[in-house]
Amino acid sequence: MKIYNKILLTAVFMMVLLCLSGCSKTNKDIAYDISNIDSYFTKYDLRLTDYKITKRQTNDSEKTDYVWLNISGENNEFSYNASYAATYIKYNDGWYLENYSLEKFDYSALREPSLEEAKSNLSKEYTDVEVLHNEGVARSNSKTYILSGIIKENYIIRTYEITASYEYSPETGWYKASEKESILRNQYDIV
Repeated sequence: MKIYNKILLTAVFMMVLLCLSGCSKTNKDIAYDISNIDSYFTKYDLRLTDYKITKRQTNDSEKTDYVWLNISGENNEFSYNASYAATYIKYNDGWYLENYSLEKFDYSALREPSLEEAKSNLSKEYTDVEVLHNEGVARSNSKTYILSGIIKENYIIRTYEITASYEYSPETGWYKASEKESILRNQYDIV
């Protein structure tokens, strides 16, 4: 009876090892493989936040595993979403990523430029800068402030409308894409 148990236990152990050696990579392993070599993940120190295998074709007899997946990551500045196609090949010691291609990607800023940042980036030294209107959507890559500002020159007080548009890219962060001004009114300061 004891020998029978040892033989049964050994047979079960061998079957488990055989199954593990023939199995392809897990979904999580694939997502980590791709995130460890994707240039956005490595250059911007993104942490993997989500992944989904959208399609998969594993052929053990041909030793190939074709995987289509979406992964998401983020850091403190922006979030990143990308779709990939990957090919794994089975070698004697396991499955290895043979190649992958980035099919599409996008990114979204996680914060907008603050009003203080917008004021500090204006091309002229305005006083009494106030917000007339601001446009932009949270988790968007563009933001527009419409401001009013005053410049005093000699005895003239000019009130301007300033439209400052900002764009976001991972390489530069938020940058002023354009600035336009128009005079709203002139006042004379004669004492």
